[in-house]
Amino acid sequence: MKNILLTVLILIGTISFGQNLKCEDFKKGTFTSEITIPMKMKCILIRNGNEQKEVITEIPDELKDLGLFNKTIYGKIEWIDDCSYRLIYDESKDELNESQKLINSSGGILTEFIKIEGNCIYYKSLAKINGNEQVINGVICKD
Repeated sequence: MKNILLTVLILIGTISFGQNLKCEDFKKGTFTSEITIPMKMKCILIRNGNEQKEVITEIPDELKDLGLFNKTIYGKIEWIDDCSYRLIYDESKDELNESQKLINSSGGILTEFIKIEGNCIYYKSLAKINGNEQVINGVICKD
């Protein structure tokens, strides 16, 4: 009886703590993402190594009429290491708006993964627009 109880406890422990995600686990696949700063937005990310497709699923009401976030956004990812990358908007797949063009001309969006909790990774991104730095904080979760 003790052996059965010990085996069950080991299995529960393995199942509970067996998912040790690493930064590289967020390079390929489908994820949900939520931006928390500077505004709340939600999207679905589809990544295939060096390519990313973002489908916006939720934006603040005050931004809906601008028309900037009501389409799929394509990007190219240049991985710096497993936990940081630079994203450049892909103009070969869609016409870029002025903000995207400015971000691309300033070197893109630099993103660094900060911490992993459960099946989610928290990140901090930095983009420059007209010399002004814009910080974006958010979380990406594996489905």
